[in-house]
Amino acid sequence: MAIYPGATVQLLDRKYAGYNALVAHNRMNLHVAVSLASTLFGYFNRAYRPSSHMYVLKNGRAIQYVDSSRAAEADLEGNDATFSVETQGGVINPQGEPWTAAQVETLADMYAWYHKTHGTPMRLATDSKLGASSKGLSWHRLGIDGNFPSTGILRGRLQRGGGMRYSNSRGKVCPGDAKIRQIPGILARAKEIVSGVPGAPPVVALDRRLMVDSTGPDVALLQNELNAANLRWKFTTGKALDPDGVYGPLTKGRVTAFQAWVNGLPGLTCEVDGIAYTETFKFLVGAGVAQIDAALTPPEPTPDPVPDPEPAPDPEPEPEPTPNPNPDPEPEPGPVKPPPVNVSTRGGLIALLVLIVAGVLTAVFG
Repeated sequence: MAIYPGATVQLLDRKYAGYNALVAHNRMNLHVAVSLASTLFGYFNRAYRPSSHMYVLKNGRAIQYVDSSRAAEADLEGNDATFSVETQGGVINPQGEPWTAAQVETLADMYAWYHKTHGTPMRLATDSKLGASSKGLSWHRLGIDGNFPSTGILRGRLQRGGGMRYSNSRGKVCPGDAKIRQIPGILARAKEIVSGVPGAPPVVALDRRLMVDSTGPDVALLQNELNAANLRWKFTTGKALDPDGVYGPLTKGRVTAFQAWVNGLPGLTCEVDGIAYTETFKFLVGAGVAQIDAALTPPEPTPDPVPDPEPAPDPEPEPEPTPNPNPDPEPEPGPVKPPPVNVSTRGGLIALLVLIVAGVLTAVFG
């Protein structure tokens, strides 16, 4: 991974930008964002949006969104071999507004670094045609069609005989006449930096206690980081801070709001005092950023365990018949009854009388 030294790193999600490697490092292309936003992360980190590798603020601070070895999407047909750099500004008087001195110095230092890191030639590109003429320090208008001057450095793609299209927006003036005229000076300064001439901007760091009445580049950096944090996490509905480098009531209020918000996240603590120091810096630009993201990410629900199915019970055997402990005795045979006598005839009557007499004699004589 190639990151510009001193840049604030806000890498875009790979599904939106940087998913392809650059096939070559032919040029560094300069743009203007037509924006005063303190970061373009919230705009770039979405589907179907263009993106750039870098963004340089008016105070010279650089933000990196895409590793310089991978492709961003700011230069259309040139994306596969271009390191793209957006710059803050261009909102008012886009043709007449120059880059600030701090921006010029950072752009020169960045190109010197890109040249040393990736071997891009230390020269001005002269058009967007495939080949050597489009390699070097370049700018967006070289690949844009429009009614631009027919001679000189302000010409566009058509006036230079065609080439790759860096945009389909006809007439787009990016980065603006005044800024284009500064580009040869940026190249000259980059050559000085490569040769070791001092003057590169110092790296601004958040390393001292900042409070009301503090001033300086580090206060401006704090203000920009608070703006970037609010774009990312929406911890307040307030407007973006002006990165003027003065720690006033608005900056204190924003610091306090950020501290209170962090302090209310599950598992995190942050002193709420309106003073920005190591703990606040940790949650803005250090290891605390990942802690905040983790606190805001709901845990994956754990499914209830599924028990093993209960085995089917064995069928119960048919019960054995229970013997009767006191069975009824077999009935004893009774006396044999004489067969019934049919007395419906005369012979039958005589037989009956004989039986009666026999019975009487038996009873009398034993």
